[in-house]
Amino acid sequence: MVTFDDLNGNQRVAAAWGEGPLLVRAGPGAGKTLVLALRVARLIRETPGKRFRVLGLAVTTKAADEMRQQVLRRLEWDSERARIMTFHANAIRILKQHGDPMGFRSDLAVLADDRDRLALLRKAVERVGAGGPVGWSETGLLRKLDCWMGSGDDVTEIAAPDREAWIRPVYGAYLDLLMERNCLDFPASLILCRRLFRERPIFARDQKVIYSYACVDEYQDTNRAQERFLRDIYPDRDANLFVVADDDQTIYEWNGATPTRLRALRDYYGMRVLQLPRSLRCPSAVVGRANRLMGRDRERLFEKEPPESAASSDARGILRALKFADEGEEARWIAEDIAARPEPGRCAVLARTHRLLDAAAKALEAAGVACQVTEVKGEFESPLVVFVHAVLRLANAPTHREHFATVCRAYRDLTGVDLGPEEVEAESALTGRPLLVGFAEVAASRAVNGQPSLIAAVREHVLEVLDYRKFVAAAFEWTGGGEDRPMAGRDETNQGWEIRAWRELGRQIRGAVGDRPSLRRFLEEMDGRPKSRPTGENEVRCLTIHGAKGLEFEHVYVAGLAQGELPSYRAVRRGGEAIREERRACFVAITRAAGSLTLTHADSYFGWRREPSQFLAEMEVETVNGSTPLVESRDGLSEALPEHRVAEGA
Repeated sequence: MVTFDDLNGNQRVAAAWGEGPLLVRAGPGAGKTLVLALRVARLIRETPGKRFRVLGLAVTTKAADEMRQQVLRRLEWDSERARIMTFHANAIRILKQHGDPMGFRSDLAVLADDRDRLALLRKAVERVGAGGPVGWSETGLLRKLDCWMGSGDDVTEIAAPDREAWIRPVYGAYLDLLMERNCLDFPASLILCRRLFRERPIFARDQKVIYSYACVDEYQDTNRAQERFLRDIYPDRDANLFVVADDDQTIYEWNGATPTRLRALRDYYGMRVLQLPRSLRCPSAVVGRANRLMGRDRERLFEKEPPESAASSDARGILRALKFADEGEEARWIAEDIAARPEPGRCAVLARTHRLLDAAAKALEAAGVACQVTEVKGEFESPLVVFVHAVLRLANAPTHREHFATVCRAYRDLTGVDLGPEEVEAESALTGRPLLVGFAEVAASRAVNGQPSLIAAVREHVLEVLDYRKFVAAAFEWTGGGEDRPMAGRDETNQGWEIRAWRELGRQIRGAVGDRPSLRRFLEEMDGRPKSRPTGENEVRCLTIHGAKGLEFEHVYVAGLAQGELPSYRAVRRGGEAIREERRACFVAITRAAGSLTLTHADSYFGWRREPSQFLAEMEVETVNGSTPLVESRDGLSEALPEHRVAEGA
């Protein structure tokens, strides 16, 4: 039975929502994932024997995982009626199942690596004989295609200015090559799925019939392609569309997100709007400053009840604001303050730019505090892990030339043995063998210095009997020791953490889809997840504000609250919506704090004089000199007092 015992009033209304469209505006820490999960579980548990399914969509894999796990915990049976995934994963699923009219087969491959995408782009440029302006770059061209795909526009819908007219045929050739080679990348998946819906509308109608109810998380982060994809499936204005969003957290403008998308959604479906105003995360001192900050936005889309704090205790909370001479002094103080805490790993340093995070990381290392500057990576980089991943991809899609080229390149980087893809491909064609078999044969004939055991792992665990987990274990063990193994004695720092990242991702995948996923399902999940370095035990995380979205930490330090840093110099010059987005970024940063919040700024950054951020004044926060001891005052804002009691917040 699904119970609502722990929900507050508006949470209960949302979780119990039945038919028709609803927009739930949920601020930071408002319990939105719990509400989404309870609604999905309730719809299924209360309709035993029914055949309809519930579709859960999220922008990120992390959000989809959280929703899925909470749903599965509440469903002892009928869990297959809940399908929860990202927008891109859903589009890829549809094309695998119904993409025959476009030439897709069910074993289509996903290009998650920009190196593979750039290789395909070069072939598209060659195919059309395009000649762009002097100085154009492949990376810039790929970003332009990503921008067009993010807008949801197919080739015939692009309104390109004259100076970009040469790109349109490249765009068309790129999409054609994807279809010819039975592969997709994430941006193109939505474009080509929408093309399928236009050419075969029955497939979109079938999706709506099968998935009678849809729940969408973090809608404010969607781009126009995702908006149009959702509307293709649910065009009716009375659709059972349950959307959770917060326009105050729209910070991905560079990726096509905009607060106005929420207004368009509400108006199109005539949605009732319900707010979840209580923060279960942030102390009242933080919530109060967040309310003052966003109250300065005179162009917010909706009237919003000021959120209140429902955190279990504010006694642990402390809000501090400090100023320093320069970024070095600021970073050193933050590092020393974190080092004084009993559990530094419960802290996070947030900033607008990587440059400030690098300064903080150096100061933390100098203070003897383990830290990590978190970077989101789409692909692995160490030769061994790239090789393992590429072998599995090629085993799943045996004719995929891009994956085959990656296998050969990674093997060369790993062992020093250069097996030309053209040579191996030609030999495979002559003998009628699959590409991976041909690779194993040629590699075995030229193997030296311990390589036979690695090739034996490919043959035994991939080619003879496909057991991808045993292959991965054998390949990772291959590099673990033995003087005859080429990797022995090399600097394996990057490889070591990538192996740990692979294992952590495997754990996440098994938690999301079950203990024994098929190779195809495993790769689908792996492709959609960031390959970031795992956080070590008691390690401080240093993240950009955009990278911290969706996370929470006990003690948060927001550095660089100065004009030209946060808000950025570009936003200060542009004004208007650019400043509003930076304000929302500041809102996201401060509301990551579950216990204490420390705000800092300096008089100069990297030699440039900076004024205090306008957001400090908007929050009604006054900073004190960083050399002055601080303690929490009655309203949560620190004051200068004789005794240093900062560690009480730990």
